[in-house]
Amino acid sequence: MAPTSATHSDIQLLNLPAQSTIHHRLFLLVGRATGGASQQPNPNGPDGWIEVSVNEGSSRLFPDQRWEVNDSWFKALIPLGIGTNQVHLTHRTLQGQAVGEQTFQLSYQPVSSAKKVRLVVLCGKDSAIGKSPAQSGVQHQHLSYDHTGNGSNSQQHFAPPLPNRGISKFLAKAMNKLEGGSGGASEGNRGAQNGSPVVGDNECNIDCPPGWRRQKLQRDGDLAISRRLALQAYLWQAFHAEQMHRHGFGHRTFTLDERPEAEVTDLVDIPRIEYVRSKYTMAQIRDHDWAQQNPKAKDGGKTHSIASEAVNDQPFCQPGDACAVLLGDAHWDPEMKLLRGHAAVGAFAGINDKPSVGVMGSHWLWAAPQALSEVTDSFMDQEQTDQKYCCNDLGEGRTASLTVNIGSGAMLHEAGHALSNPHYPTGFMNRGYTEFNRAFMTRETHSLTGTKGPFKPITPACDSGAFHIHRCQAVRASLHPTFSHPNDPPPVHYPSNPEAWSSAEPVWKPTSKGAEVGCLAGVAMVEIEVGGEFKTHIEWLGRTQGAENTPPLTTLITPEYISQRVGFDVLSPSSPEVKLTAVGCNLRSNELNSYRRMAIARPITIPGVDLGAFGREVRNGIRTKTDDDPLHGHWTFLFNSAWPNGPKMVQIDVFSGASLNALGFRYSDGSSQSVGRIHADAKPKATLHLAPGDRLDRIEVRSGWWIDAARVILSSGQTTEFCGGPGGGLRSLAASQGEEIVGIVGSAGDWLDTLGVLVADRRD
Repeated sequence: MAPTSATHSDIQLLNLPAQSTIHHRLFLLVGRATGGASQQPNPNGPDGWIEVSVNEGSSRLFPDQRWEVNDSWFKALIPLGIGTNQVHLTHRTLQGQAVGEQTFQLSYQPVSSAKKVRLVVLCGKDSAIGKSPAQSGVQHQHLSYDHTGNGSNSQQHFAPPLPNRGISKFLAKAMNKLEGGSGGASEGNRGAQNGSPVVGDNECNIDCPPGWRRQKLQRDGDLAISRRLALQAYLWQAFHAEQMHRHGFGHRTFTLDERPEAEVTDLVDIPRIEYVRSKYTMAQIRDHDWAQQNPKAKDGGKTHSIASEAVNDQPFCQPGDACAVLLGDAHWDPEMKLLRGHAAVGAFAGINDKPSVGVMGSHWLWAAPQALSEVTDSFMDQEQTDQKYCCNDLGEGRTASLTVNIGSGAMLHEAGHALSNPHYPTGFMNRGYTEFNRAFMTRETHSLTGTKGPFKPITPACDSGAFHIHRCQAVRASLHPTFSHPNDPPPVHYPSNPEAWSSAEPVWKPTSKGAEVGCLAGVAMVEIEVGGEFKTHIEWLGRTQGAENTPPLTTLITPEYISQRVGFDVLSPSSPEVKLTAVGCNLRSNELNSYRRMAIARPITIPGVDLGAFGREVRNGIRTKTDDDPLHGHWTFLFNSAWPNGPKMVQIDVFSGASLNALGFRYSDGSSQSVGRIHADAKPKATLHLAPGDRLDRIEVRSGWWIDAARVILSSGQTTEFCGGPGGGLRSLAASQGEEIVGIVGSAGDWLDTLGVLVADRRD
């Protein structure tokens, strides 16, 4: 989109979207401003400023901002109102001389239909968070309800504080500007303002060193927590959009849940922050035996479980949402050198299942900005972290600015897990967030590489060396419904039954020519690991049927192809193990743990069975998983009906309760076979009777760690319903073209853990 010039311009805009409409509120603009370049660069600070004003129609929704220019480079965070915004940039020298101007239009349209990233503050049932009124003219609305009706032990959800609505937006903005931004005290006036009393250095709701920072947090109460978390979420969103743009996906990013603009007076009040009170007390949440960073903890994963349990009970959480949960009661214990009430954990639950949750402690929030005007100062703040009061995370949070980098970046990392991402070798899904600031700044006052003095300019050539989105992560993001845009086509292979599409699991099958992978939702990507380390990947990015590089329903990955990608013979006994992870278009994934051992179908042997007399080569077909529990019962058999001149299969029974217990097969000569445990008094949940010429076509299962449910489908189309319980991903145990199912393999304790089919060439 070409900008329109207001006057002469020395300003180059380098990353404006091709279309004038974007779908996130805070836009990260990257550009160059060369006017006044004849001046000597300032070695200890910025060389100039870019002033930004944004008009939505005839009104100005947000205060003007200014951003540094360093060696002609600048980055500006531009807040947008819904609809068309006129953005005016003025380049000024340090002396205030205007040396260039630029005006352009940018429209913001939120995606109301997209899945949301929810921002949640979780606190103990007796926590002061959510109870302390914010001062400086803010009314604290404590609207709570008991969602279980069980009284004091229930988990409660209550609304965060909102600014006073009894004044006009214009007056509210004027008051905010007088306070140095929406967050309250500016650095030049850290004490009382507008008659508010100066608060002493008593305890604060979240960890914070004494002094002006603690006074500010005490004065603003929960509003400070909400605004700081909201602003970080907008930074995460802007960063994702810029990174996805660099990967060729356009300015695509996740969707936040926002309040209507009419209800708010500033940018940081727009994201909806949900406060949830746990059924556990602060003392329980801070128990050292639940502390994730305690190597002797009895239950180091408890905190994530508490968060997941609390969030899943809330009405604001919808299936497929991702929740970024701030643990408000996290607390640094200087005597034990232990961070209590904290966990840095995230997990993906699926795009149509229960909400996914990533959690992080609040111990870093003391250093975070709570207004857009404070962002630059926050990233330049070299105040030393006082470990009598605050945590220095792994020794890398030694200053306030580094505390923000690591704290905010680590919370984004855990939210990244909730958005389906595993760890990758580079980027913020590794630990690249130590350079979080570089995404938004063109100068830094420190350097993690050990150089002395300021480092500038930070340009697109060096701003994402550590802090970036890995290519595989970008592919996953392009598939996630929270990154969707209004004009996106429906997902490829999208059936009339969306639930079946979203629950379909990729399935690996060994063949004589290599590993075949299939998924009813389409295969979007295969990640390749060598010796436990990520090596490379294969991607299919076509998003419409018939387009080039459309995700296939099935594809064959030969040893020749994989050997070429990794640089050695993958079938050689001396070669490293190669693991493949298939990712479906629905973000379900499944692993082939060893290509050498599991990709090539080989004739099998069955103890006590003369396969020579069977007359056909028998091969392993698709299995739900291969890691059988050795203590459980195991079954491997050929159907009686599959043998030459064998009896006809006449009946299939499905036994289930809360999960799949067993399958039974009956034959015309009165014989029977089964996989799984069938109790003497058990009655089948479903039965199919086979007509002459009918045969078993496939078994569809829902499974994870065990078989949740299954249904049997015959070649005639006759089928059972799914028998068993809810949950699990959908897999289809079927033979390939030219093959037929000739037997069963499985394992079970009280219920079936694994299930697979044996296949052979079709016998006409």
